Amino acid sequence: MKRYQNNKQLSFECADVATYKTKEKYDKAVSFWALHWLKNDKAYSQGMSNIAQVLNPGGQALISHMIGGGYEIRRDIITMLGESPWNIYSEGFEFPIHELMPVAIIQAINSANFKIEDLHITRSNKLYFESKEKYFGYYLALPLVSCIPEEGHLTFFTSVLERALEKGHAKQDSDGAITIYGGVVRMLLKKDA
Repeated sequence: MKRYQNNKQLSFECADVATYKTKEKYDKAVSFWALHWLKNDKAYSQGMSNIAQVLNPGGQALISHMIGGGYEIRRDIITMLGESPWNIYSEGFEFPIHELMPVAIIQAINSANFKIEDLHITRSNKLYFESKEKYFGYYLALPLVSCIPEEGHLTFFTSVLERALEKGHAKQDSDGAITIYGGVVRMLLKKDA
């Protein structure tokens, strides 16, 4: 981002899409790997509407995020949070990723009055990690298990990986690289002129 800081043709905003309001209008909006963090379908729909609101007529939104029905490792994490010894930490914990289903995505797009220019939904997207260390680095950087004391995170995600490998939700090759498969939506949307 630093190399663009002096470019007068570009500007960047970082905000909560579900509550963001501005009078400014933009030609383009981009959201990568963010909208699945919204709490529910209603917040997702509001986020899509807010993206449409900030675009000029004919403006475009390029959006990509996880969808439900994929990333079985996510379900492994949720299941393990309910099991001993982790359940003592997770009582009342709300898992931060909402499992968006394609029908909710289409409803939100339509509700925001977007026109779909391009839409790809896949359940076989790959997340590839060159090593266990890269896998741990990725998952430890996310607030997926903020209910567990920090000193337990590595043990927890080691157990998650073992379970995912056992159930076929992840694969590890002979070099130690780990691949996780899951659902992703990629879309290019246009605000009606």
